[in-house]
Amino acid sequence: MGPRPLSAPPSFPGQEHSSQGLETSRLPKKSSNFRAMGQGNASQKHQKAENQEVASQESNTVSAPVARTEYYLDVAQVDSEHAPSPSMPTGLGIFGSASTVNIDGTPSFNVVGRDFYNIINHNYDQVQENLKILKKKLNPIINPVKKQIYCAEGTRVQLLNDVCEWVLKPNSYIAWIHGLAGSGKSAVAVSLAEKLRTMDSQVTLALTFHCVKGQETSNTLQLVPTICYHLAQCYPQFAKALIDVFEKDASLFAESIPIREQLSHFMQPLYGMHQTQYAIIVIDGLDEWGKPEDQHILLVNLAHHLQKIGWIHIILTSRPEGNIVRAVNLNSSTAQSFSLTDDYPAEKDIARFFRMYFSKRIPQETFEHWVDALTEKAGNLFIWATTAVKYLDLQYNMIAGINTLLNPKSKANTGDPYVKLYNLYATVLHNHPRIDSELGIQLFQLVIGAITSAYEPLTVKTLAKMLEQQSQVTIDYSMIDSINS
Repeated sequence: MGPRPLSAPPSFPGQEHSSQGLETSRLPKKSSNFRAMGQGNASQKHQKAENQEVASQESNTVSAPVARTEYYLDVAQVDSEHAPSPSMPTGLGIFGSASTVNIDGTPSFNVVGRDFYNIINHNYDQVQENLKILKKKLNPIINPVKKQIYCAEGTRVQLLNDVCEWVLKPNSYIAWIHGLAGSGKSAVAVSLAEKLRTMDSQVTLALTFHCVKGQETSNTLQLVPTICYHLAQCYPQFAKALIDVFEKDASLFAESIPIREQLSHFMQPLYGMHQTQYAIIVIDGLDEWGKPEDQHILLVNLAHHLQKIGWIHIILTSRPEGNIVRAVNLNSSTAQSFSLTDDYPAEKDIARFFRMYFSKRIPQETFEHWVDALTEKAGNLFIWATTAVKYLDLQYNMIAGINTLLNPKSKANTGDPYVKLYNLYATVLHNHPRIDSELGIQLFQLVIGAITSAYEPLTVKTLAKMLEQQSQVTIDYSMIDSINS
């Protein structure tokens, strides 16, 4: 059965109706407001009489009496210029794009889409209000410092693929990427985050956090709150659970409690939540965050909570510092190590990096033997390679610059793993024209000294020693010791 004509009353079993509908051509052309009647229209009296006569003749076929009901439709003003034409479809078509329709004798009804929009809008407002409250209570770092150093195209491919496979594995919650300073850990973290964003149908990248000593991201009391805030942005139900935690204790603020308590208060609400895909958090340069004992406390307690949550994976990068090594080893069953020195040596990638650099500047037959020599000098440190090409960019004669790098004047022969890097820095400084004078050296020492002093807050004793050297006034250090105590 097709749609019922507008003029007909509701259908009942065994009831027949005339197909006579309300013809739009009969709408008044000039009227401020009128009521269209489903039956009893003056212009239809003759037709109505005929219909009644036919109905009386066929009364023996009707099994139920017809209830006489009139239905009124409120129609908005229609002017003569916009009156419907005879060809306009009749019946429900006259509703057009109306958002609310009132029919006398029936309840009013609204467009479902409007109500759905109102519900969604209300929920969105509530989520934003929750995040506003959490911002005050957690005091997170909203936009953690960003690093813009990527792995060169075609480098670290195997490592990136292996870590992306790891994030999909169950029962392993911490991936630790470690290597010497300058081995490219931050570049790996940035490139990894970029790759994880393309896997959004499988994982959710909740946060990338670069710890930088001297910046706000090295503050020990802000890492856990920042992690929780960004998780709350991704998962509104977690935001609501955190609100409940703070409502139970109005005096609670994230920065007022130590790391262990932060994790206990704020991570436990995640225990009962279940997600269809893993949430990923990347923490780069953990060795530059807090003190060694803070790093150990964070990792040991974080591993405990991650096992109970089950759907959050943490990717860490750091140097292989003692406290971090011990914390990871304590959780070896749920953590996986990726060594940039042993598992993923960088010689081939560094060689590729040099080839890409030289290919844009000199013929290939000229530079191939230099690539091998420079790669050996780099000693598995990407920072050596990047510093070397920056030095070469400053040289008027590239061949002379390459020879200087391969035959440095300063040659330290200690067992320090950074000896080749120290030799490179010494070579660059010795051959820099602006430092090749007594005045240049003094200016260099002044600038580097200020940077070094401001890198981390100085102790009162250190400041006193600097003041003593500058003013030539003897300092009573016993008084300073009493201040520190």
